[in-house]
Amino acid sequence: MDIAILAGGYGTRLKGLWEGPKCLVPYRGRPIIEHIVDKALKLKPRKIFLLLGHQASKVVAWRETYCPHRNVIPIIETVPEGTAAAIRNAFPFITPRLLILNGDTIPEYDLSKLTDAFDEATGRTLVAWDAYRNCHAGASAFGAHGIDQIVYSKEAGMGVFVNSPSVQRFHVAGFLDVGTPEGFTQAQTAINWPKDYNANETT
Repeated sequence: MDIAILAGGYGTRLKGLWEGPKCLVPYRGRPIIEHIVDKALKLKPRKIFLLLGHQASKVVAWRETYCPHRNVIPIIETVPEGTAAAIRNAFPFITPRLLILNGDTIPEYDLSKLTDAFDEATGRTLVAWDAYRNCHAGASAFGAHGIDQIVYSKEAGMGVFVNSPSVQRFHVAGFLDVGTPEGFTQAQTAINWPKDYNANETT
């Protein structure tokens, strides 16, 4: 499995709070991207791709300091056109088993349970879904068919794919999205979100 981390957004909702890339927002003394990459590395992926756009040079500089020898590869969009467009841009490099993580969202649940459930679902798109807040929880697993849908569509964002009625939802609890003013503030005070509550259900 490959992992793609979407880390190229403009962070418009954080205007006045944070001027750098969203993925470099500090959380517990480190940029949020470090926490996400640490979780991703535990899954032992073939490669991790950082899909970059806005202020990409700052994220590349972080990567060269934090994980210069790891298989963490930046792919830069010259003109960011959306999260789905970033996946299309990375298509020549990725395998047909892909875990997509939001670069501004720390999952407090166990990502390995999501990938295990994806394997059991024989490649059907599986979306981490916060059952308490009734929303996408920052991680989605795609097989060849799901990736093809993204690549051959004209959609700019990933919303249409993770919210499609045809996908399976894997129920989880606990994530922190620093891309919102509320989440950014919570990250600065290091509020602990609930831990995974034995998330092992799909719908």
